[in-house]
Amino acid sequence: MSVTKDQSPSNVIAPFIADGTNGKFVPHKNVPGPARRMVARADNSGAVNSDPMFIADRIAITNHVMAYSYLIDEGRWDDWFGLFADDFSFETTVPELGTVLINGMKAFREFIEHRYIIPGRTSKGVRRHTQSNVHVAEQTATSAKVRAYMFITNVPTANELQVLTSGTYNASLEKRNGKWTITRWYVEVDTPLSPSKIPEGFSDRELKWIADPSVAIPGAGAVGVPLKGQVTVKNHPFAMGGL
Repeated sequence: MSVTKDQSPSNVIAPFIADGTNGKFVPHKNVPGPARRMVARADNSGAVNSDPMFIADRIAITNHVMAYSYLIDEGRWDDWFGLFADDFSFETTVPELGTVLINGMKAFREFIEHRYIIPGRTSKGVRRHTQSNVHVAEQTATSAKVRAYMFITNVPTANELQVLTSGTYNASLEKRNGKWTITRWYVEVDTPLSPSKIPEGFSDRELKWIADPSVAIPGAGAVGVPLKGQVTVKNHPFAMGGL
């Protein structure tokens, strides 16, 4: 994981502090982790709406979010990137590794290139992203918020199933030009995973890494004070990744 200068946990840019944390880590109340960012509440879930357009939108919203898993597992990268708006924000929190914040498609594509696309060219295992407990927490004519449990597995051989991690996906969507698109995707991971390279050359507005202040990662600096360096599985005990 390569990090750039001026990335202390207290220096988080404005677009990412709408959750009221002011860029500081908030303990995950269920599992050990570096942060719990803004997630949708499960209010008013039993309300009934018989409007045909509302029902059609609900089906489209759910189908759009579910496509994420099939497209990423099949390596259909152009189709997968097409699920997101060009101006969307991506966030992920991983215990011990910290939080990554990305604004826009350019930085996101490069991050995914290092995290998934390049490693996938030589991987022989079959990875599956399973979504369950899908819940549309909010829906209007032009916006929606969806949550789903994440369960990522890998099949390296015919008689072996590896559980990589569990967690939650948190999606915000907007209806633009008659079609739903993802404008925010927040992955809340339950267990530590392997680090991967964070692209350099982007501003803090485009890409930001916030270290988990409770853990010192070899090669990345002291606790809560990330330094420019490279973190690899050679100096970190966790070898599997997920998104």
